[in-house]
Amino acid sequence: MSGHYLPRVRDQYEDYPYPERSPDDERTRLLQTNLDDLAKLNHYCFNGNLFNIKNINVLVAGGGTGDALIFLAEQLRELGGHVTYVDISTTSMNIAKKRAEIRDLSNVSWIHGSLLELDSNIIGKFDYINCSGVLHHLADPSKGLITLKSLLKPHGCMGIMVYAKYGRTAIYQIQELMRLINDEDLDAESRITNTELILNELPETNWLKRSEELFSDHRRYGAIGIYDLFLHSQDRAYSIPELKDWLEECGLEFIEFAEQKEKYDPAFYLKNSRILESIRNKGRWGKYAISELVSGSIIKHAFYCGLNANTTMSLSDNARLVFKDMGMLRDIVSIMIPKHYGQSYKVIRNNNLVVEIPVNQASAIFFQNIDQKNTFGKIRKKIEKKLHLNPEKRKALLVEYSEILDSLIKHEEVFLSR
Repeated sequence: MSGHYLPRVRDQYEDYPYPERSPDDERTRLLQTNLDDLAKLNHYCFNGNLFNIKNINVLVAGGGTGDALIFLAEQLRELGGHVTYVDISTTSMNIAKKRAEIRDLSNVSWIHGSLLELDSNIIGKFDYINCSGVLHHLADPSKGLITLKSLLKPHGCMGIMVYAKYGRTAIYQIQELMRLINDEDLDAESRITNTELILNELPETNWLKRSEELFSDHRRYGAIGIYDLFLHSQDRAYSIPELKDWLEECGLEFIEFAEQKEKYDPAFYLKNSRILESIRNKGRWGKYAISELVSGSIIKHAFYCGLNANTTMSLSDNARLVFKDMGMLRDIVSIMIPKHYGQSYKVIRNNNLVVEIPVNQASAIFFQNIDQKNTFGKIRKKIEKKLHLNPEKRKALLVEYSEILDSLIKHEEVFLSR
């Protein structure tokens, strides 16, 4: 491994591997990472065709203690897919290896090194690249992103997470505070102790005290979380305009946000019709920027990007419906239909109305026939045939169910596949 990294960053993750994980936990649970659900990737990044790719090849660039690696390798186990892991920290990699060993995952290759050293002539190219929480710790994030781009197949997609600028205002104030307090030659343990003391003394007027509910690592992970949040030696964040410019500079196209999509919609916060009308024509990046500033609580941007942005599957007759939570579908069939027949059923998530579903003969047939095999078109035709609908009623039914599904898809309750 050459010097394509910042030594102090590497040393941090050797001494304080992040996030803190106990390999033995793999015996009782599987952590799911938001960027890496294959049904979600299939919908947003592969126009519904991901599962038609033979020998899916995935890279986890800066895999840390292994969350994304484990989740992806487990999903790909039965598909014949392979995951390549790379990280600069041997301590982190050893934790990830132990987790994979406990799960008996044999579809993983291991590279100890910097993602900046990766060469497609040696390791090949990838259908999907995960790089979460890594690029913002490089001295030159653009160089890192362009390196990853060189490893991407033409149809491929990347799942990226970088810090968001305004939501982390308090973090950067504490980082600057600790740089002023900690002498340059203090060891890591002393820096952490000083930070703990400061955190216990902060007045209620401090920005962190005013927004502490946004951040949990220092409470969840102790010293590891404190170091990563408040003492990191290389840490930058992006506003929405900066994120847009960065992707364009690197020759990549933005596809979609992978987390908290509603937070990037001004209508999630703003209800005044005059204000909403005034921003109606701002374009999606303008609306994203407005939302970030209105919210103040977006602390990271997790998103998909690639060489081609036109990869998200749209609802059509040949689309198959995949519920994110099959338990929700079972509840609709077993609870919604018998208990709310003749009324309507409201799907509520995070105290917000997702969609209101009319409960009738048509909806009963519709949801009872969703099995990840029947297409939207086949289910629609079953309803039309059984209910003997005339052309006008068929058209109205199509509009109604398209709107229901569009809302479920928007809120990621349902994904589409081919």
